[in-house]
Amino acid sequence: MLDCPHKMQEFTSFDGDRFSYRSFGSTDEAASIIIGVHGISGASYDYIGLGEHLEKHHPGCALYAYEVRGQGLDPNQSRIGDIHRPEEWYQDLYAFTRLVRDLHPKARIIWCGESMGSLITLHAYAARLDKPSHCDGLILLAPVVKIGNQIPSWKLNLARLVSWMFPRFRVKLDQLHDDETVKVTQGSDSHSAQSSTNEWHIESYTLRLLSILGAHIRGMMQQATHITHPVLILNGGQDYFTPAAFTEEFVRNIPSSTDTRHRYFPDAYHLLMYDDARNEVFAAISQWIGDKYGQADQIS
Repeated sequence: MLDCPHKMQEFTSFDGDRFSYRSFGSTDEAASIIIGVHGISGASYDYIGLGEHLEKHHPGCALYAYEVRGQGLDPNQSRIGDIHRPEEWYQDLYAFTRLVRDLHPKARIIWCGESMGSLITLHAYAARLDKPSHCDGLILLAPVVKIGNQIPSWKLNLARLVSWMFPRFRVKLDQLHDDETVKVTQGSDSHSAQSSTNEWHIESYTLRLLSILGAHIRGMMQQATHITHPVLILNGGQDYFTPAAFTEEFVRNIPSSTDTRHRYFPDAYHLLMYDDARNEVFAAISQWIGDKYGQADQIS
């Protein structure tokens, strides 16, 4: 079993490709396990803060986070910044979940998606409504749930059109919006500035991948209507990519019969796990799991 914090291992996905993952906490005894899906230009490293928080305050909960296909730590260098079909993301999550379930057949599995990872997580969830055993709960961190004025519509329409003809044509993320100083945390001027020093930084993305992400964002409101498992949604009031009103609309689309909790952090930005409010975010996650599945420490 994996009881070495932050230990890196590999798993084999549906198509034989191998991806790294890391684990946090005493996984031998865990009653609840979070599976973390990171965001664009991210890595499993993004979950270290949450993993260390759980180790300290919620020993009954462990965390596994894997490297997302097409992102900076994909071992297939030619695929970095690209994805052929969105179903590949879903199948990776299903394969990784099977691995975790095989290791921990009695544990509850909670899917946690951050930013782009929330798109993958919820669409993978909705694509397998006939197999609800994939997970027992959902956590959506800073989900991008609607396209508003953040990105000019003409740029989106042009990117969608060109992607049909030149799917592997690449652009930088900053080229999609007009604001050159989009803050994603209190201390960062832009998403690119925040990630540019990381070894998993991606310089540009294919129009195919960006078009797929756009379609996923447009589908989030509808996918919310399919959520039947307990769900925790967390967002910040300074999130450029998802204004608070969009998240509130998303929450209203979740069936009233679903066990839903929404935590709002008015001063927080998009990258909640790096934000000044991150300890409050981690505490909210730990408390929600404790309320649903087992006792966690009370954290102010």
